[in-house]
Order: sequence, then C-alpha cells, then structure tokens
Amino acid sequence: MSTDRHHIAICPVEAEKQRRKPQPSPPPPSILRELFNDIAANVAEAVDSEGKATAKGLVALIQEVATISGVPCEQLPKPSQIDDVMTHLDVNKNGTIEFGEFLHWISLQCGMSTNARNKKRKKNDLQDRLQNLVDAIRQACKILLTEKRAIEAKLIPLENGLNIMFRKYDADGSGYLDVDEIAQLLVDTAPVSTMNDGKDHSNDANEILYALDGDHNGMVEEAEFIKWVMSGLSRPKRSREIFASYSGFHNRMENMLVGIENTAMKDVAGYDEQLGYMESKEDQGRDVEVVEEGAPGSLFR
Repeated sequence: MSTDRHHIAICPVEAEKQRRKPQPSPPPPSILRELFNDIAANVAEAVDSEGKATAKGLVALIQEVATISGVPCEQLPKPSQIDDVMTHLDVNKNGTIEFGEFLHWISLQCGMSTNARNKKRKKNDLQDRLQNLVDAIRQACKILLTEKRAIEAKLIPLENGLNIMFRKYDADGSGYLDVDEIAQLLVDTAPVSTMNDGKDHSNDANEILYALDGDHNGMVEEAEFIKWVMSGLSRPKRSREIFASYSGFHNRMENMLVGIENTAMKDVAGYDEQLGYMESKEDQGRDVEVVEEGAPGSLFR
C-alpha cells in the first residue's frame, strides 16, 4: 500500500520532468541546407543576389515544407503573417533571412522543452503556427533524409551501368558523345516525350549537349555525362518535379534522366549476370564461351 502512495506522490514530479524534457535534436544542417537551397534554385526572386531568402522565398519555403511533410498549409504561418515571421528569424534586421539565421532559429526552437513550446503556442495565433512550422520542418527533413539515403544506396551500382551505357552510345569510339549520338540517346531513353507529341524536338539534342558540356568543347566526355546523371538523380523527388514543370524541354530532360537510369540499371544487371556466368564457367574449369557481337545478351550491339 505504501508503495502505491509513494508512486502516486512522485507521479506529478515525473510528469513535470517529462514536460521539461528537451525536444529531440534539430534536423541535420545538411538537409536544412538542401531544403533552403532548393527554394533558391526553383523559385524566382526567392533569394537576393547574395543568396539570402526574401519574404517571397520564405512563403515558398513554408509551402514546400507543407507539401513534403503533409502538414496542411492552414496550420502554418499565413502569407499575411510573413512580415512578422521575418521579424522573428531576421537576427541582423537586414530584411532577408540568411541560412545561418534560419538554422539558428530552428536549433533554438528544437532545443526548447515541450512545456516551453506549449507556453509559446498559447501566446497568440502566430506563435502557435510557428511551432507547427518547426514540427513540419522536422518532419520534412526526416522524409528528405530517408529519401536521400535510399537514393545514395541506389546510386552506388549505377555508375558501372553508366560507363557501359556511355560506351554503347559512343558509336565512333571517340570517348565523347557528339550531338548525333546524344540525339539517339534522347530518342531511345525518352521516346514518348520526343516522338509522340507531334512537335519538332530536333533542337533538344543541341540544348542537352550544352547543358552537359561542362568544359564547353562541343562534346560530352564520359565524366561529364556521369556527373550530370548522378547529380540529377541525387536530387530529391520534389525538386525534380519542380524542375520538370518549368517547360516542355525541362520535362523531356527529366524523362530522359529517368530513361537513362532505367537503361543503366538494366545494363549493369546484365553485366553482373554475364560476369556471374563467366565466373561459374571458370569454377567448373571450362573455357568461357565468347558472346558474339550482336548476339542476344551481348553488351555491344
């Protein structure tokens, strides 16, 4: 009986400890940076010439966080409240939000106890919405981090497939892709977007060559090709959707990227399968049968 009374006596203390218990750590700065930079890259006038977020950029950031996290925009700061939100985040009062200020604010909010955050919520409508924003940002970053890890795991075997694919489309063996070879790559990897909409996309290959040609020598080297593909595929899904929505050409580039990924993964799977077959033959002490050029299963047709 005394045990029960003692338990009852300490319950309020334990409950208070729970209320005062600090929140989990803030999201990784690298993920917050990607979220911040994604808005800068995809929304016009979201940042100034120095890369600092404007009021328009802050509105876009809140909308993006809502989309990724699934938290309704109605629960987050309203566009009419953005000036007040800027006041809370803009430490140096220069009218823009630097990434350091954004990171500082998130860290402070996440470091507060549940009790302290609940007190803030009760102050006014804006404070309640700001705390909802903190929760939404943490949820969005958690989703982005999970997606990033999945993407990185997928990209590990992809580079081998891209090497095989590049050599396949480098028809003349020059070590470069010229505009004609890129045109063939585009037709093969994104046939629906390039062939079936009734429009002339003959200039797409030139524009894609310009986008991939990092050293501007008029040709795409293998390293440039792999870098562009890996960079594109490493972007979060939401960022790629925004990129594809810019124009028909951007949409066709995204379709091409998806097609390259699918083709490269098939190539590397075929290579691994063929390699396994060859190793099996060696283990059995028999000569490896050479696949003739053009024969089914050949890597070079």
